[in-house]
Amino acid sequence: MPLAGTLALVKRRHDTKTAVQGRTKIDVWQVIQKRLASAIASHGPTACLGQAIEGAKSTEQKAVGEYIRTQTFDTIVGKVKFGSNGEWEKPRVLLVQYQNIKGTDINQFAGPGKRVVLLPEALKSGSLIYPYAEALK
Repeated sequence: MPLAGTLALVKRRHDTKTAVQGRTKIDVWQVIQKRLASAIASHGPTACLGQAIEGAKSTEQKAVGEYIRTQTFDTIVGKVKFGSNGEWEKPRVLLVQYQNIKGTDINQFAGPGKRVVLLPEALKSGSLIYPYAEALK
């Protein structure tokens, strides 16, 4: 399903105006994140499978599987290529450290500069503070 179709489906299932009335900007952002997260998460694999069936010109498991192992797919999360083990060729798991946290206000986690990406190197946004006790100062 193309992204526009996915977003239209999300919109039909949820009345956005009612969902955000009387909420702060952070609350609204959290509503958006929750609603789009499932749409985005399901779009990537669906897009890959759809492109593989079209590219292989078949729905046979072996043909589709071979196509998936040898091609790169354009998805909402970027270009995706699978390795020989069936996992993404380039891992997209982020190693993060929360920094500059003061007190116990949970809303500060939504702000910029708190979640620092340490790995992968291509997405790095800061450096590890070690030992972590130093990050609390």
